[in-house]
Amino acid sequence: MYLQVALRGQPCAEVRIRSSFPTTWRARLLRLCVAATLVLGTMQAGAQVQRGFINLGFELPTAGASVCYFQVPSSTVPGWETTHPSAGGTACAPNIPAATGPLIEIWSNGFNGIPPRQGTQFAELNAQQASRLFQNVCLVPGETIDWTFSHRGRQSATTGDVAEFRIGTTAGSNRVAQALDSNVGSPGSVTCFPNDGSVTAGTCARSTTNGWGDYSGSFTWNGAAGVQAVGFEAISSAGGNDSLGNFLDNVQVTLRPFVELTGNTSVTEGAAFTKPQIRVIGTVPAGGMNVQVVLSGTATLTSDYTTASGTNTVTIAVPAGFYDGTTAASQFDVPITAILDDAVIENNETILMTVQPSAGVYLLASTTACGGVPNATASLTIVDNDIDLATTKSVNNPTPTLGSSVQYTVTYKNNTAKPTVAPLTAHDALAPIADAVPAGLTFTAWTCTASNGASCPGGAVNGTVNGSGTISGNANLPAGSGAAGGSLTYVITATVDTCGSAIVNTTTITNPAGFAEGTSVQAGFTSPAPGGIANNSASATLTAPCPPQLTVTKTSTPNPFTVGQSALYTITVANTGAGPTAGNITLTDTLPTGITLTSATGTNWSCTGTTALSCTFTGTIAAGSNTVLTLNVTVAA
Repeated sequence: MYLQVALRGQPCAEVRIRSSFPTTWRARLLRLCVAATLVLGTMQAGAQVQRGFINLGFELPTAGASVCYFQVPSSTVPGWETTHPSAGGTACAPNIPAATGPLIEIWSNGFNGIPPRQGTQFAELNAQQASRLFQNVCLVPGETIDWTFSHRGRQSATTGDVAEFRIGTTAGSNRVAQALDSNVGSPGSVTCFPNDGSVTAGTCARSTTNGWGDYSGSFTWNGAAGVQAVGFEAISSAGGNDSLGNFLDNVQVTLRPFVELTGNTSVTEGAAFTKPQIRVIGTVPAGGMNVQVVLSGTATLTSDYTTASGTNTVTIAVPAGFYDGTTAASQFDVPITAILDDAVIENNETILMTVQPSAGVYLLASTTACGGVPNATASLTIVDNDIDLATTKSVNNPTPTLGSSVQYTVTYKNNTAKPTVAPLTAHDALAPIADAVPAGLTFTAWTCTASNGASCPGGAVNGTVNGSGTISGNANLPAGSGAAGGSLTYVITATVDTCGSAIVNTTTITNPAGFAEGTSVQAGFTSPAPGGIANNSASATLTAPCPPQLTVTKTSTPNPFTVGQSALYTITVANTGAGPTAGNITLTDTLPTGITLTSATGTNWSCTGTTALSCTFTGTIAAGSNTVLTLNVTVAA
């Protein structure tokens, strides 16, 4: 039985693990294969810049405990490519099956008495013929590259195999160093190429360890930015057999990591704050590194934002490790600690972030496209959330009669100018409005008219909506250009259903979620003076007087009258209604034949005529009260 995992889109060759292997071996092999798969997979899937080397000791695919050599297709050797033509390979039981492809030869566990320089495996550049092994990485002009590798001859203790460390695919160009080693480490020598093509300022050194030649040095790349094939090529073999020679192990190529800002971001005042970030790709050496970012722009430290350092220069600490640029672990926050929420109506403001160069530590370079323009600067836009929403309300008759109609005029307005820095819609509001019908009124009809780019709830821009009853919904109220913005006007026709008490009708406009009511305007920004929360509601009051209800009773004394004698009539006018009388009250009375008025008495009463009477009351009769008029008459004989 075998365990099999995916590697570079193919089964791990291939890296099959026999179930008879000890559990610790199987677990170790599986972890190695999966780790290589993940590194390669994330580099390819994220379309990021490849800025690191993998499998530099040729430990994958692993032969396990087998002492052997094997020749396998390069597709099964993580990280490495080869110029070797396609051919049938050589197996190493039980882990490594034979397969056909461009071949890479690997020796395992001291096969043929040759110890690895590091780990348990190493490669031979001459598999079935002289070949070149390389990895493709992104290089940019001006960067310094440190390197080490170990080389060993195979066939002769007196004549060395020769291999060359070179950048690119063109023979004889961009050479870094040439290694010559016998199979016991001596004789041996290094040929350094301090200036060869785009390789400049090169240095080289050589030492020996356990029969291996150890090479180290550095150079500066001055070629074009782009993906380069960094690798090792067999030049010659002792004895002239191209299928034998040039062992390679313990390769280390140190590239300074690439650093850039991830891009422009924005945050709204008062909203959750996601910090801007830098992205790192490549290897950060032991001890980590610090990336310095300088902050500038139109936003002001301490009044608009704060930083961890308390200054406009902040430092980002990046721990040691390899960063592939595709995961959250490769991104680090710019330490802007808070965006401050004020109550000032103002322009949108920006924090301009600039990464400071540090050539010996990291390079300012694109982490998403090799040779692309890096985001050395980026902006954080602070979007203002302060606006002034206002409403007004009036009624055409504050003292109507019961049952009559009145007309209310209600306005809703965005009393704010739009920003001149994007996003220009920052002050536009979709604002909840409400005008409930109070007890004692009936909204029989209303018309909403929008202007200056506004729209009524359910209506079109600058359109009209008709309705009746309670008013509610979201009004689209854009900000204006250097002045107040969109507005709505409601004309409401209402019937008065109650008398005698004040009817208060209130309208409201509410800031939508994410907005705040501004209390002042930033100096230099043109916008109307705000009214604060005081103008978020408005009321109009009316009181309909209740009408009086008059009743008249009349009595006579004596009853019946006596001919030739005096008599009197008593007339009582009572107000049985809910309100007092207003104005004069006129009472008419025609006396019977033979009856003649001699005088009339009563507070605020006066009468004219002697038989056809017209009497006027000039006072006020309160609700529940009455007035009495006395008519003194004579009865004819």
